[in-house]
Amino acid sequence: STVLEGIMNNKKLELHYVNTKGVCSQRVISVQGLISKDGTMYLLATTGLGDAPRHLALHRIQKVAVSNLA
Repeated sequence: STVLEGIMNNKKLELHYVNTKGVCSQRVISVQGLISKDGTMYLLATTGLGDAPRHLALHRIQKVAVSNLA
């Protein structure tokens, strides 16, 4: 529900994400879209203006909050 809140209000999200190797990282992302592929939901997101969009699997997000950053 927090992810949807951020998307609907056009806010950045702060999250803890665990990659396929089990490494956890903290990120602040701008959500560009929500995608479903082969039964998995992904966030299409950027971390900066010059960065290429990344696909982040929702099931790998450990913690998420709507960011107060602009």
